[in-house]
Amino acid sequence: MSHHFYQDLKPNSIPLKTLLNHKSNFVDIPNTWHVVVADIENSTIAVEQDFHSDVNLAATGCIISVLNKIKETDDKTLVPYFFGGDGVTFLVPQNLVDIVFEVVENYKIHVLENFKLNLKVGKVSVSDIYESGSMIKIAKLQQNKLLDCL
Repeated sequence: MSHHFYQDLKPNSIPLKTLLNHKSNFVDIPNTWHVVVADIENSTIAVEQDFHSDVNLAATGCIISVLNKIKETDDKTLVPYFFGGDGVTFLVPQNLVDIVFEVVENYKIHVLENFKLNLKVGKVSVSDIYESGSMIKIAKLQQNKLLDCL
């Protein structure tokens, strides 16, 4: 099923450099999936003003909030995410996109109230990305045996 795309994706157990150097290791994201992003606005300025830990905590808290909600809602679906220090990008199946986006929008209020940082949020369907002529691909890397537990 499409919403089990990520957990069904075969992990590569090759060195990261090798993985990144071969496009054939990457597969297309299903066009029914969505990209949900959250990013701290003006994070560079916040870091320069010595709020680096607040920026990181706000971004990691977003990950925790989303993953907790997914586990509560659909504990069998794995959602890949990419942490960028001042934000996070999630790849989300159709059945979870509204739930995830609601969590991120609510978390935005928490970040503003508690960290005085503006969390910019957005979403786009993978089908819109493909229709624009762009591509989006993913690979899974297994660096240790812990992935076998998932």
